[in-house]
Formats: sequence, structure tokens, C-alpha cells
Amino acid sequence: THGVFSGPAFERLPYEKSGLEKIIVTDTIPLRPGAPDNIHVLSTAGTLADSIRRIFTDDSVSEIFAGENQLF
Repeated sequence: THGVFSGPAFERLPYEKSGLEKIIVTDTIPLRPGAPDNIHVLSTAGTLADSIRRIFTDDSVSEIFAGENQLF
């Protein structure tokens, strides 16, 4: 999901305060400076590139998301 962290989110989300070991977001919007260490950003580049290729070649985009989670 998009990492929209507004207001005091970065102060509330560190593991010591939130108890969340890992917060996983995509790189669809950049994180502002000062993100806690437990926020991990995953690239969507491969999925987007494959989607564009499939659209261009008239293949199924739905097949990208069938089965296992492609981001992990």
C-alpha cells in the first residue's frame, strides 16, 4: 500500500512505541525524511513493467496477481 504517513506518524510508529516489528509499504510515493527503521519499502517496478508489457502485447494482466503474493 502507499506509505502515506502524515502528521506525527513517524513519532508514533517506531517499534518501541507501536510494537510493530515491520511496516511494509510500496514505493508508489516517496517517504519523507526521518522514517523509522521498522518501515520497509518494496519496489513496484517489476510489477508495473510486467503490467505495461502485458497490456502492450494484449496478454492478461490478471495473471500477474494469480497465486502467490508477487511483492514478497
